[in-house]
Amino acid sequence: MTTVQQPTITLSIKELGTPPNTTYLFHIFLDGRALLTNQSLSLPDSQKLREISRSFSSLFEQACRPKMEAGAEAALGAQLFALFLASSWEKIRSAVPSGSSRFLVISSDASEILNLSWELLHPPGSDFLGLDPLFAIRRLPGSEKKLAPFAGDLRPRPLRLLFMACAPKGPAVLDYEREEEALFRAVSGQDVAFDSCDLGTFQELVWLFFRGKLFIYLRLFQHWMSENGSFDRK
Repeated sequence: MTTVQQPTITLSIKELGTPPNTTYLFHIFLDGRALLTNQSLSLPDSQKLREISRSFSSLFEQACRPKMEAGAEAALGAQLFALFLASSWEKIRSAVPSGSSRFLVISSDASEILNLSWELLHPPGSDFLGLDPLFAIRRLPGSEKKLAPFAGDLRPRPLRLLFMACAPKGPAVLDYEREEEALFRAVSGQDVAFDSCDLGTFQELVWLFFRGKLFIYLRLFQHWMSENGSFDRK
């Protein structure tokens, strides 16, 4: 089946200057055509953005499930939207066909930019972009990179499903077999080719890839240990 290329909105962000006074320069493209160029965040806004990134990343550096206060996700998403997309959002909306699916690509050399939760982008009067079925968000490590168009054909059925269950080491032990059985029951009777990473390591994932075990869809389950020692699923 031949695919139709979706409209691609690219937000390219580059760090300028030397620490601790670095700022961010960004451009916005639609299908390679510039909509907004050479936009700079002020030093205070750049510092605030780095603090947002550090604060968000720290949520995943603890032994318990990441938690944010009520309303914090919307506030974070509104800040990101105001800093980068607010001034060009109406132009983007008018240029993208109504009801069509589209890519939002974040391209940057800065890890603190790529690590931001862009899925929480929150335009006024809308839901998070990560929950919008019309948006697919991609990250590219390089401010000059563009999402390559796909001009090939999708492989025919069955859907190729690879399952990997991972958990941190600790006193509580995840029942890996139960996790696999639960997913296997969910896809039982469907047109699905199912396999699993028994070791749950990235080395095994690479090994499967080079063996020619190519899968259209990769399902990763992440677990965090909660305060009472049990595992919470994300």
